[in-house]
Amino acid sequence: MGAHGRGVFVDMPLGSVAGKVLRLSPVPLLTALLPVQSAAGESKAFTGRHGSAPPLG
Repeated sequence: MGAHGRGVFVDMPLGSVAGKVLRLSPVPLLTALLPVQSAAGESKAFTGRHGSAPPLG
């Protein structure tokens, strides 16, 4: 993963859980933001609303 001299994860938006896991992990971790293709062919960032399982109950 490339960096711009400001740290590896400066430009990557992370959720609070992912950020905490990265900070507290005793081993190096790699995170990736996966693109999702919409029906119109546009690439969108994956969020919890896209592709998540429906709530239980």
